[in-house]
Amino acid sequence: MKKLLQLDRHEIKIALIYFLISFVWIFYSDRLINNLVDDPALLLSLQTYKGWAFVLVTTFVLYFFIRRDALKLRDSRKRIKKLLREEKSSRQQTEQEKERLEEILLEVPSAICILEGPEHQFTYANEAYRRLVGIDRKLKGKPAREALPEVAGQGFFELLDEVYETGEIHKGDEVPFTIDSDEEQHTYYRNFIYKPLFDDEGKC
Repeated sequence: MKKLLQLDRHEIKIALIYFLISFVWIFYSDRLINNLVDDPALLLSLQTYKGWAFVLVTTFVLYFFIRRDALKLRDSRKRIKKLLREEKSSRQQTEQEKERLEEILLEVPSAICILEGPEHQFTYANEAYRRLVGIDRKLKGKPAREALPEVAGQGFFELLDEVYETGEIHKGDEVPFTIDSDEEQHTYYRNFIYKPLFDDEGKC
């Protein structure tokens, strides 16, 4: 019931116009007919014609406003549909580009992964990275600290936090790290890069 009673300015404007036309028509037309006509039969006929004329006039006025709003609504729907099509096309194009990029990175001999958010959730890891940390290890969708718990205390997670917060790249040369791979603990010395990625709003 509340929604039915909530009117915007345009709806109030139409209602006021309808009320004014109705009031002017009824009040002045009655006075005019009563002043000009004395014959009761003719007066009754004129009252009937006046009623039909009022219906025609108000119908035309309402049709004009409804049609104008309907045209605006139709144009809005067309624009929304166009925007939705463009968004869908853009999304499909982005997904295709992402798939092509992943296919390329999959064959790259360097270990590459993509992390997202303050928890550094894995969204992608290529074959070389999965071999490095253990091919059977579950990575996608997991935070780095949960996916690689044995790396804790070696400073890598803290570096990730710093890169995410500052948006500045970090490079490491021949850095040792220990990880459980193929059910054994291995120590590696690797060059690595933590490179921040930014969205359209410049957010890391």
